[in-house]
Amino acid sequence: MIQKLNNQLLIDIYVKAKRLKLDSGFISLLEEELQRRNLLLMRHETDQCTSKQCEK
Repeated sequence: MIQKLNNQLLIDIYVKAKRLKLDSGFISLLEEELQRRNLLLMRHETDQCTSKQCEK
């Protein structure tokens, strides 16, 4: 089911899950999918993500 999420939604969910300190297993699942899609994330002081896909 996670494969059906578009890239931006996956990134948004990941950022929010990290911010809310959700279950580490859930966050790991999201991270695996981000890696599978080759979506690189970098955190800033503003807790925003940047990625080639974030701009789309």
